[in-house]
Amino acid sequence: RAQSEVDELNRILEVERQLVLRTQENYKLLKEKSVMLSADNKELRKRVERLTIELDDLKARRRDEEEIEHKSREVIRAFDDDVRAREDRLARQDVDTVAELQRVFRKELSEREEELEREKGWRVEMEAEVDRMAEEMRRARDEERRRDKDRREDRNKLERHMESMLREKETTDSGSSRDQMKHYESLLEHHRTLILELEDKLLKVTQDSARRESEYREEIRDKDHRIREEREEKVKAEAVAARISTEYSQFKEKLARKQEKIDALERKINELIVGKSALEMEILDRERKQLEENDQMKLHFESRLASLESSFHARNEEYNELAESLGELEDLRRSLTESEEKIAELEGEREKRERKRREESDESRRVKARLQSEIEKTRGERDTAERKCVELKKRLETDPETADEVVRLKKKVRDAEAELLGTREHYRDLLKRLKTSLRNLEIRHARAQEKLTSHILI
Repeated sequence: RAQSEVDELNRILEVERQLVLRTQENYKLLKEKSVMLSADNKELRKRVERLTIELDDLKARRRDEEEIEHKSREVIRAFDDDVRAREDRLARQDVDTVAELQRVFRKELSEREEELEREKGWRVEMEAEVDRMAEEMRRARDEERRRDKDRREDRNKLERHMESMLREKETTDSGSSRDQMKHYESLLEHHRTLILELEDKLLKVTQDSARRESEYREEIRDKDHRIREEREEKVKAEAVAARISTEYSQFKEKLARKQEKIDALERKINELIVGKSALEMEILDRERKQLEENDQMKLHFESRLASLESSFHARNEEYNELAESLGELEDLRRSLTESEEKIAELEGEREKRERKRREESDESRRVKARLQSEIEKTRGERDTAERKCVELKKRLETDPETADEVVRLKKKVRDAEAELLGTREHYRDLLKRLKTSLRNLEIRHARAQEKLTSHILI
């Protein structure tokens, strides 16, 4: 009867053990599924976060590209405005300069022409004055010649009359004739002095007229020289005016060519802007399609996530139900475990005593074997040491240079160690310098990158 009860109890324990094992297996499967679902959920959440981050990065990159494009357009517009303003300013400045030069040249040319006209009028007046004075001098000379001729004729007549009278008086009265002769001689002397004075005056007038005529002629020559110089200057000014006109026409042609280049550049810029706009539209369409695809992927992912969450909730409910049944099974398993533990304690004590006895016997055998092996090893090491000592003694006795060789080898070892230490220090120094150079290079690279970034943003 006791044996049958023990068998029945063993059968019940075996059934309960199988139930516990099946329950543990089901619990393990549920736990693995829960871990898998948690991992899938985490992976999906990570993908959602990664897609969200990528979407934010894409939006930020798009904003940065739009900002950079806006800045580039503003820079191009400012550069075009600056170029146009500079070209217009230079064109206006050149045109104003040429107009001012032409105005000044025309003014100077008109002043020179007026001065030439005045000089011509003055020359005509001077020539008329010289002709008039020459005519007056000629008439004065003719008048003086006529008067001189008349005076000479009067003097000759008077002399002839005096001589005739003297001859007549000589015949009539010698005394009275002497008085009359003296009187006539005094009159003759007076006439002679008058004639001399008149001749002196005539000479002075002639010299004065000749001097004035030479002065007028010298002044006329000076005026002619000045008129020739004015004509030469007028010719030079006309040549300068022609050169300025030619340069002005060349400048107009150059300005027209520059305007054509500016128009061509504007057309090219417009073409580039149109191409860029088309490229931007293409990029925007591509981004829009990508965003639509991302939205579709996101919707698909959200629907899949919702289905996974619903399945996870359903499985979680199943898991909770199984956990409740598992709790009941755990209670049953604990009761079975307690009974098994009691049986196992009895068997364990018996096995422990047997194991302790076996371990003690095995340990005694292992200790004996280890001691024997150590004794043999010690004997072998002692024999080896004795042989080495004998060999060394023999070498020292037969080779007296061995001590010096030992000293030399020790010195060589010390030198090698010192050299190795120096090499290590050298390599440490090189490593420090390399690290410092790398750090400085990283700093310079960071500064250059910051400068490049600031230059691009500017």
